Parts: sequence; structure tokens; C-alpha cells
Amino acid sequence: MSKLKILFLFIFVFLLQLQLEIYSAPYTGQIIKLRLSNGEVVKVKVWGNEFYQDIESLDGYTLTHDPQTGQLCYADISDDGNEYISTGIKYNDKESLNDKIYSNDPIISQKLKKLRKNIRINKNKIKEKIQNRKKNLHKYFNQPNIQTKFYSYLSGSSLTIAPRPDRYFERIGNYTGLAVLIKFPDEPAVISKNQMQDYFNKIGYNDFGNKGSIREYFRDISSNKLDYVNIVTDYYTAKHPKSYYAQKIGSGAAELITEALNYFIKMNFDFSMLSTFDNGEVIALNILYAGPIQYDLGSDLWPHSSGIPAVYIPGTNKYFSRYQITNIEEEPIIGIVCHENGHLLMGWPDLYDYGGESPGLCNADLMSSGNWNDGGRDPVDTNAFFRHAAGWANVIDLDSSTKGTFYIEANNNSAYRFLNKNKINESFYIENRQKFGRSFTMPGVGLTIWHVDWLGSNDNEQMTPEQHYLVSLEQADGLFHLERNLSCVDEKDFFYDGNKTSFGSNTNPNSNWWDGTPSGLNIESISALSNNMSFQLTDQPQVQSRLNLQVRNIGQNACNSNVFNIELKIINNDQRPIPINSLTVKMWFYSDNNININGCWGGIIYTSSGNYIGNINSFVTSELMTDETKIENDRWANREVTISFNGLEIPGNGGYVQGINLQLYRGQWLTPFDDMCNDYTKIVNNILHENKYIALFENNLLVNEWVSNFEPDINTGIPPYLNTKTPTPNITLTPTFTNTKLITATRTFTFSYTFTSTKTPTFIRTNTATFTKTATYTPTPTKTRTSKITNTFTPTITITNTLVATHTNTIIQIATYTPTSVLSSIKIQYYTSNLNDITNTIYLNLRVINNSNSSIPLKNISVKYWFTSDVNSTDIAENDYSATSSNFYLNPYVTLNINMINQGGQDRVLVIGFKDNSGYLNSDEYAQLQLRIHKNDWANYKQSNDYSFGNANYFIDWQKITGYISGQKVWGNEPENLSTSMITKDNNIYKKDLYVYPNPCSNNAIIKFFLSKQSDININIYDINSKMIKKIYIEKQNSRLGANEIYWDLKNDLNNFIANGIYILQIKIDNEIYTKKIVVLK
Repeated sequence: MSKLKILFLFIFVFLLQLQLEIYSAPYTGQIIKLRLSNGEVVKVKVWGNEFYQDIESLDGYTLTHDPQTGQLCYADISDDGNEYISTGIKYNDKESLNDKIYSNDPIISQKLKKLRKNIRINKNKIKEKIQNRKKNLHKYFNQPNIQTKFYSYLSGSSLTIAPRPDRYFERIGNYTGLAVLIKFPDEPAVISKNQMQDYFNKIGYNDFGNKGSIREYFRDISSNKLDYVNIVTDYYTAKHPKSYYAQKIGSGAAELITEALNYFIKMNFDFSMLSTFDNGEVIALNILYAGPIQYDLGSDLWPHSSGIPAVYIPGTNKYFSRYQITNIEEEPIIGIVCHENGHLLMGWPDLYDYGGESPGLCNADLMSSGNWNDGGRDPVDTNAFFRHAAGWANVIDLDSSTKGTFYIEANNNSAYRFLNKNKINESFYIENRQKFGRSFTMPGVGLTIWHVDWLGSNDNEQMTPEQHYLVSLEQADGLFHLERNLSCVDEKDFFYDGNKTSFGSNTNPNSNWWDGTPSGLNIESISALSNNMSFQLTDQPQVQSRLNLQVRNIGQNACNSNVFNIELKIINNDQRPIPINSLTVKMWFYSDNNININGCWGGIIYTSSGNYIGNINSFVTSELMTDETKIENDRWANREVTISFNGLEIPGNGGYVQGINLQLYRGQWLTPFDDMCNDYTKIVNNILHENKYIALFENNLLVNEWVSNFEPDINTGIPPYLNTKTPTPNITLTPTFTNTKLITATRTFTFSYTFTSTKTPTFIRTNTATFTKTATYTPTPTKTRTSKITNTFTPTITITNTLVATHTNTIIQIATYTPTSVLSSIKIQYYTSNLNDITNTIYLNLRVINNSNSSIPLKNISVKYWFTSDVNSTDIAENDYSATSSNFYLNPYVTLNINMINQGGQDRVLVIGFKDNSGYLNSDEYAQLQLRIHKNDWANYKQSNDYSFGNANYFIDWQKITGYISGQKVWGNEPENLSTSMITKDNNIYKKDLYVYPNPCSNNAIIKFFLSKQSDININIYDINSKMIKKIYIEKQNSRLGANEIYWDLKNDLNNFIANGIYILQIKIDNEIYTKKIVVLK
């Protein structure tokens, strides 16, 4: 061969290799065997992929390779959270960590007691390690993604067979790959060559529980359009031990593969039957090595797909480069090899999230973690887009002009495509998936809608125009739990009659393109589940708002009466019912005095036809806003009033709740409520109407209503602040310049003056002044303000400056103040991984979310889970995993209060708290906890008896788990019977010695009781809805023997006077609880 030809060929091969990418199958907690450098084989749980792995013991403790001993040891985390540190305590899969804790070695026991389950290093460090691994693996390549090559993507006319997208490789016909079997001097083969031939090629294969061979899998998902077989070699014995190749990160696999190929070339192996690309590269090279994965500190032999420098077959233009490598277990499974051959054969990319921030398509696709379905023995099919790209799917194009009823059969490679004519990389694919064939392990069934953008990546879970998945499953329940990393795919993510029957620009999820523009795809009347489903394509409907809030004034005068009195109505136009406790209504007022709550009554839920469903409870809070804010010329706000609800769901399709009546007053009862007629929420109309000055929220998010032109409708309410409640600059004055200024304001402000001159530099001066009332401005300025001043005040601020008086100067004055503190708030989300009614283990997955504007010390937070013991044996609580969303790992304490209460039929409560050194939970941050409760004898629980148990397999707001800050309940509802006497012993006080007088009371109340010994005293006062309104704490040293008297001014913890009604006084001393009823009549 001439030197010119050799040079040309070298350049050609090099350019081809530039397109190689590294892929691997994901691990999501599967139990696998690892072979350590000392030769030991252990079982572990694995999360991760070729680029990064987290290894755990079978009982959930993180492990790491100890570089000094070569052993797999229990791990702790470095002080900066960036690395795992070996404890030096060897892992043994035959015993749990608890077994080791109670061993005879006190040093080991002390170390292990400090360990926490499921610990992880910082997410940013994981991303960094992934990127470094990508660079180092085959680092002699510059490897952009193989999918960067763009091909023509033709658009088809309506109702014609759609052209195949040429972005990936078409695979129709017969293809032959090579399967190279490798063993090691220290790792013999346990699976024979004949067994591996059957594994790859046999029709009717079912060894080791597999549902077919590799060949059968691809025949099935291609509707017999691809017949893929492999020539299987004899076992080659590697030159070195397995650990030699595993430890050479970035080159070990390439060295092993090259070594094996050169051996078979030397042995004149017949490669003539192998299928190649046009350039001679062998399409499919499968490397299968004997035994478990070799694991040291990482492993170059971790199953993956990538490329090596070209190895040529002499006398031909054929060469090897792209490959996949997998280990051969004692019971081989087909899932991983099917996944890796998806890369080799068709060029499909991974559809999982490398960084672990989301599960990608999780268990719903071969190219995510669906290769592990049924333990990897029955991997699920891939999506319609990939099958279309491979040339297997019969796809019909739709567009916005297409109307009518359409039918689609299940699992037969039929699909509809709706193409974005302006961006050919984007489209929707619609198919019918049912539980048979290669969709038998699909986690749900029904009409399946994929949103495809081949410029995206399933490493991007952000759901923004710039960052989103390559293939997204349109999750019919609208919860987006894949992107939000809440759970995997379930049956509620598919469309069918009985779940969700429409998909369009006005639904959730919607059919808009990623840039937010309407696609024109509007699917209605989706049929019930069947092997031949139907749906209708219609014009975009003229829809009502999904949730509609109406209000009317029922007071005498909207502005200057002594009470603010309104009625509310909420209408649910969505198809699904909406829990009333997920909704809140907010209003905003301006007042120098407190906004006091006289009451919030009524609220009855009806169906759209007026059938009674049930009553609701309403709760009202008032708090001072962070900043005064003015949104319009005559509307101001500095106080926010929130109404929350408790009760049943509002039925869909026009169900409503009406008769919610609210009464507020300001300061004293006779004070005019809105004397200036300038409150932000100023309701004048006495007929129910939509009003943009009162807002409706669902799960703390402002509800977006929509009209037919796809523009947002503002009548759900505009909060009078931006997301951060930051007001615009406050006062701008342009006076004639003098050295003494008199300025009007209302509070103690700090003013920053900026002087600008065309002839001299800018000066910035800061002065502080306290103002007193007057009615004078000197000089009279032109003013624009966005912080309200209801009276005029005269401060005197003397400013010394050197500016020439004839120069033009501008004074900008910015007024700020610090408000009183706002009560911290949390909410609790919950799901369980065990929905079985009869079970020996209660599994809890909790998120404690700080939804206030300030940080909360974790040590002040506690959570209670209420349940029944069912049988008389010891309950044990275990914390499996705890961390904040900022990846700060926690070590909470969990205690079980047993037989101390019998509240609402519940005789157990799990109390979860956090240690003093746990730090803070910042605003919008959450602490995530994974907990278990079980008996010491593993007896069963009946979860339907448990108050806090919920039928939720993804995170939901859950009011039956209660949350507390400094002992005060701020979230959820405790079991009923709270007002019932809970006296268990009478060691400290007697009920007959607990007094409240006067009772009924109008102005104040005296709480009197007698102590037999000094004790810490917790006094909690609840309204009739079991909502804590007041908390009083007396330390032991401040209590006294004999008579104790506590004065209560009838104000709640927000310093607002309470309304008339019945309240429950609860006094807790040590473990004893005493109650008394208080009647307030003013």
C-alpha cells in the first residue's frame, strides 16, 4: 500500500474516531457483585454509570475503596463534603453494620455508631468527577458526541407515511456482530461458549430467567425488521490479572480489547461475515469478560460503550473501533447488553441523567434504566422516536389542519408524529403502549406521548427553552416527577379514559413547543385502555380558566366601614378534582395598626350540578410584609392576609366551593378599616366577580389562568411585589440646591444621597435621621414615591459638601426600613415506597420544606408521624438517609413515644428532630428523610389503621404528618380528640386544681394551677380546628411549688387579638398533659 494511501486512511480513521462517544447503562440501586483488588467478591448496591458510581452496603451504608488496604470499607465524608474517606473498617456482605456495632471491638463500634446511611458527596463535586472521567477515558481522542452530525430531516405532508429521521442509524435487514469472550489468569470462565452463543442468538431462549436472547429482543422491538446475530469466539485468556486492566483508568479496557483482537487476528479468525459501515468499521463489537466487575477506586472495566484506536483485519478494509464491554455474571442477564447494543447498532444516546439530578425516562425506556426491568431479564422497549429513526416504526404525520378521530394499535410499531415546521429538531410522537410483548414491564399503559428535541439531552432536567430532555415523557398527571426527581414513571403518566383524556395548549401538561409557542396539537376524547385506542384532533377549544376565583363585598362600605367583609367562591374547571387544602387565597392591605381577624366562616363544596359534597374549614393569618409596596397610584400594601383551607376535594368540570365569608378589622373595632380608601385589595363591587387584587395560589404557586388567545389572564391576582418582595426605589427629589434639607417621611429611614455634577466627581453620603410629625416641606420638591407616607414629617438633615451652588445636581433618596420578624413556616411532603396494607415495615419518605422568607435552625424543627402499634411488641425506628437539598447530610434523632397518648385512636407517634449542630434550613430549601419503623420481632402493621399513612407513591403535601417549630405546630392536623382530657397520671397537678377565670372571658384570662414540684411548663392554646394559636413556655426555675398564675391577653402568637369562640387550653408538664376549655366572648 502506498504511503499516500496509508496517510489518507489514517486521517480518515482519525476523523471517524472524533465522533466516538462513551456510553453506559445506568445503575439505580441494583445489587451486583464486585471483585476487589485482593480477590474478594462482595455483593453491593450501586447507583451511577461508567463515569461515576456510588457504592452502598446491602443495608444502605456508603462504601469506598481503601487505597492502603485495597479493601472496600465503610465511608465517611470529608469536612468539605467533596470526598469519601475510608473508616478503615472492612465491609463484609455477610453481616450488617448493626452486627459490627455490637461486636466486641469498642473502637470499631464507636466509629460505626457515627455513620449515616446513604451519604453522598456534594452534587457539584459529582459533576466535576463525571466531567473528568469523560476526559480521561480514552483521553487520546477528542470526542464530541456522535450525534453532532446533522442530516436532512424531511417533513411529510399530512396523513402520509412520515420520512425516517436520518439522525441515527437505520437498521433493517440482517446484521452480524462479533462477541469476544475473555477470561483472566485469576478469573476463570463459569459460563461456557455454547451458553453465550444461546445468550446472543437462540430463538426461544429462557436460560437464567431471561425473556429471550439478544437477537430475539431486537427482532421483537423492530417488528422483525432487524435480525441481529453475533459470532461468538472461544475464550481468550488475558495476559494480566483482571485488576491490571481495571486499575488503568482511561486505557485499561482499550489495552485488553486490542490485546484480544490481535490474538484472534494472529489465529486467522474468520471475520468475513461481520457487518460494517461503508468505511469498513465493524458495526458491533461486543466484549464479554468473565466474573464480577473489578472494582478498585473506580474501574476501567465498568460496563460501557466507547471506542479504541483502529485495529485492522489484514488484507481487508475492515477494522474495529467502536465497542461495548460487559462482564459475564454467574447468571447472565440480557438487559445491559441490549442497552449497549442500542448505542452500537443504532447510535441511540443515553436517556438518563448522568449527574443523578433526575431519573431521565427511568424505567420506561431501554436507553434509561428500563434495561433493568425484571432484574435485567425483560428489558422494556424504547420510545417511538428511536424506533422511527431505526426505520422500524410506521409513522403518520399530523399537523394543525388535521381533524377527526384517529385509531392506534398497541405495541405494533405504529405512531403519529406532530412536527414543528419551524424547528425540524422538535416534534411530538404519539403511540399506544399496553402490557404485552416488550412493553410487558412498562410501568404504565395507555396513550403515550413523547416530546422530542434531538438538540436536547436527558442530562438536562430544567424544563426551560434552553435546557430540557432530548426525549420527554408527557406525564399525564402534570406533576413532572421525572424532571423534579420525585419518582419514576407510574400508571398516572399515561393518557386514557379514567385518568386524563385531553392534551393541548390549555392542559397540564400542555402541547406547547419548548419556546412556549402553541404547537396547534389538541387531542381530546382519548378512549379507555385497549389494544386499539382512539383520540380526536380538534380545534383549540375556547376554555374557561382552570381555576376561577370570584369575590364580592358584603359590607356596608368598601372604604370606611369598621370591618372588611367579603365573600369568596372558587370554581374548578379542570377535569381532575383539586384538594381544597392545596389552595390559598391572599389579600394585601395598608395599615399602621394590626389587621385583626374577626372570623372566616362557611365554605361548602358542590358539584357543577349543585349536589352537596361537604363543608370546609378556613384558617386566616395576617403578617407584616417585608417591604411597603405600591403597585398603582392609589393602592398600597404593607400587610398580607392569607386564607387556607381544610376539607375534601373540589370536583372537576365545574365543581365549586362557595359561601366563604371573611371579616377583618383594623386596630380597635371602631377604627375605620380603610380610611384613605387606598388598600391594595380594595373590593367595592357587591356582585361576585373576578378581581386582580386578590390572588389564588395552588401549592404556593400563583395560579395561571388562560384565555383562548393563549395569553395569561391576570384575574387570579397580581401580588403587589416581585418574587423577592423587593420594592422599587422610594423617593426622588429634585430641589434647588441648598445645604439643609427638610424631607417628609414616616419611619426611621436611612437615606443615601448621590450628588452628581458635570464639573466635579460623584459624592455619596449616608445620613440617618429620626422624624417627628409636622406638616412642612422645605424646600417643596417634585416627588415620586413607592413607599407610602400617610402623614408628613419634618426631619432636618445637614449635609456638608463642596459642590458649587450653580452646578446642576440631583439628589436621589432611597428609603428603607427593617420590619418586625415574620413567623417561620414549614410544610411537609410525604410518600411511601410500601403501599401494602399488611406489612412488617412502615417506610417513610419525607421532605420538610422551609417556605418562609428566613432561615430556620434545624434543631428547632420536629415532625410527628402518628400510627398504631397493632400488636404488643417493641417498635423500632431507623433513619436510612437524611440530607438537605443543598447536599448537607444530616443525622437526625428519631424517638418513639409509646403509650403516652391515645389520640384519635393512635397509640404511637414517631418524633423526628435534629441535633444542635445540624445547622440551618434556608428559605425554599428542604430536608429529605428516609425512615423505617418495624417491630423487634418483625410482626405486621396494618397501615390502614394509621392516621399518618397515605396512599402516595410520589411526594405530595400531607397534612396528616405534623410539623413543629420550637414546639409550636405550624403544619398539619393532629389526630382528633385533642380536646379530650389526656391525663395519664396525677403526680404534678389535678384537673380540679386547673382554673381559668374569668371564663367566659372578654379582655384577658388568668390561667391558674397548682404544682407539687417545680417543672418545665408548656402551655399551648388551640382553636376548635386543633390549630395552635398561642404557645407559652416557663422554665423549671421560674415555676413555683403551689399556686402558679399565667396572664393571657387573648392575643395569638402573631400578636393579634383572637376572635370569639371556644378554645382548648393544654398544659404539658413532663409527660403529663392537662386540658381545659376556654370561652371567649367580647
